[in-house]
Amino acid sequence: MQTLQAVLKAADTAELVAALKRRFPVDLAELPAELTVAAAQAHVDQVWRDYLDRLRTLEIQPAADGQT
Repeated sequence: MQTLQAVLKAADTAELVAALKRRFPVDLAELPAELTVAAAQAHVDQVWRDYLDRLRTLEIQPAADGQT
């Protein structure tokens, strides 16, 4: 069985970001009003890329019962 980190490293980041944006759409009211649409899209994309990077680099911890 692969770890989440291995699966994420093998996956295409652009496809993952697009899927996350479809699954969890952003409410534009949550973004600063001075952002243009293009800047808002770039900001949201960067937030998702940063999130995926953090998941990719998480240290793998063994389960308390010794199984992974």
